[in-house]
Amino acid sequence: MRRTWRQISFGVLPNDIGVLAAYQAQVAHLSALLKPDLPDLLIGTVDSLQGQEREAIVLSLVRSNAQVRCAGVSSAAMQY
Repeated sequence: MRRTWRQISFGVLPNDIGVLAAYQAQVAHLSALLKPDLPDLLIGTVDSLQGQEREAIVLSLVRSNAQVRCAGVSSAAMQY
């Protein structure tokens, strides 16, 4: 993970980056994956990051249903 992080971070330190997730379970999963190597990385929901400033924000999006379909997005838009 550290090697990959150095390649993609563009010199931005982990404590200057926020990872924004929609769901608390998503935050827990991302934290389990990333925090061991990047303990200063801030990972949270919109509510927990509100009012804070970071140099960079990573937005993590997931499907919210078990079926492989998107609610509210047309199939034409999914082609892009």
